[in-house]
Amino acid sequence: MNPDPSPSSAAKPPSADLAGAVATLRASFHVVLVVLTLLACALSIFLFRQVAMARRQVAEASEYVLNYQKNTEPAIARFVAQLQSYARTNAEFAPVLSKYATLTPQGGAGGLPLPPKE
Repeated sequence: MNPDPSPSSAAKPPSADLAGAVATLRASFHVVLVVLTLLACALSIFLFRQVAMARRQVAEASEYVLNYQKNTEPAIARFVAQLQSYARTNAEFAPVLSKYATLTPQGGAGGLPLPPKE
């Protein structure tokens, strides 16, 4: 017959099991903290680069808009004025100009005309 093993020899004391579990949990927690820190750093670098790229694009777009306002918009206004002058001297051109009168620049901010209100 086999003698019953005593509780002290059959299993570790519960405090040793708990200490091992806490040590494992602490190590896992530290690994997760390191991973989250690295992820936060990577996200910060990504966002920094995105902001830098957006600033460059805004600067380029501002140059484009400034060039449009200085060169293209006055040329368009001169062309429209010449068309209107031509329409005053040639009556057969007036219907063509009146057909596209909504597309002529009216001054102000420039850009595309607003759609007609319904």
